[in-house]
Amino acid sequence: MKPKILVTAVVTASALLLSSCGGDAESGSSDSADSTFKVLVVASQTGPLAALGKPFLIGLQVAADELNKAGGILGQQVELKVLDSQSDPTKAVSLLQQELASGDQPDLVWDGTISAETLALLPVLSQRKILSIGATGNEAINDPEKYPYTFHSSAHQATDGMPANVAAMQELGCKSVGLLAPNDASGEPVRDNYPAGFESAGLPLTVEEYATGDIDMTAPLARLESAGVDCVVAFAAGPAAPYVIKSRAKSGWDAPLMLNEAITTDVYNLVSPEELEGVSIHTYAINAYREPAARTPAYTSLQAGLKAKGNMEAVLLNYAWPHDLLQLVAMGVRQAGSTDPDQVKQALENLEQPAEQDRPYVAYTTMAWSATDHFIDAGENDYAVVKSVTPLEDGTWK
Repeated sequence: MKPKILVTAVVTASALLLSSCGGDAESGSSDSADSTFKVLVVASQTGPLAALGKPFLIGLQVAADELNKAGGILGQQVELKVLDSQSDPTKAVSLLQQELASGDQPDLVWDGTISAETLALLPVLSQRKILSIGATGNEAINDPEKYPYTFHSSAHQATDGMPANVAAMQELGCKSVGLLAPNDASGEPVRDNYPAGFESAGLPLTVEEYATGDIDMTAPLARLESAGVDCVVAFAAGPAAPYVIKSRAKSGWDAPLMLNEAITTDVYNLVSPEELEGVSIHTYAINAYREPAARTPAYTSLQAGLKAKGNMEAVLLNYAWPHDLLQLVAMGVRQAGSTDPDQVKQALENLEQPAEQDRPYVAYTTMAWSATDHFIDAGENDYAVVKSVTPLEDGTWK
């Protein structure tokens, strides 16, 4: 019988069975031959940031399908259980604690939709020695001494992506740049680190903030215009990107606008063609269309799995990150020969990399961690510039 994934969604206090599998998960050590590999997904499935949380879940589902079809992780079928955090750090911690109090400790946790959630969850997870993965990027998360069991796909955005951002703005002919970023933990790395990087390249940078949930950014854009900047780079994750574009058009300011790699939405279908004039995107290369001949088996498998799940409403990276992380954890478990968190942690910090065509991940050219760095280092070839915004096709700009 073809294996299936057990996905249970917990919305606040109620439980909803999304799909079922043959057989019940057994309690006890997950190293037992007939147990399941339990993955607890703490991610927003409702609320304003569900557009981020839902792709995370789908990417994990595709990876779990692939792993289960291949026999699971050390023979254990992957089981997903979802806690709908609604991007609320307090709720995320409460739901996690309720789950742990039930005595059913997971082998792995997806630790939140936004950085504030992750930072709230990590003390609990670290104390219990529970492995976790995620895509949130606040640098405070990347502290292997404090949080030794969490591994993230987020590149060092303020350092890895910034040089390519600078080069892209220079190619536009910019002489001074305005940065528009959220005033939350997710925007902190770029707010803190972009100024020095841009200014060292001879591009003075003026920073303006917007609040998470804002739909009108005309005021901070007006302040940037008054400051005399001639180009704008915007950190606009989740639903923020179309609001930034619309606010720029509303203000009547035609300064070139580049959305940085935080963008996740299909903005072409959310704004008018007129509003997209002068807008470009600096993004991860995985979000740029890839010719069939350049696709690895893992890329082809991911795309097929995503198509089977329905329409893709976000960029490919948002599905690829969770997919890749679960596959990498599976690599670590196999390398360790155990699901013991300390042994898997050591394996993940020293992953043996297969040949390129055999790699189960697609987000970056190489995905690896070390004992001192639990974020991925993205290389120069892991970024691309979309100069003319088109509709997303299979999660990519063509």
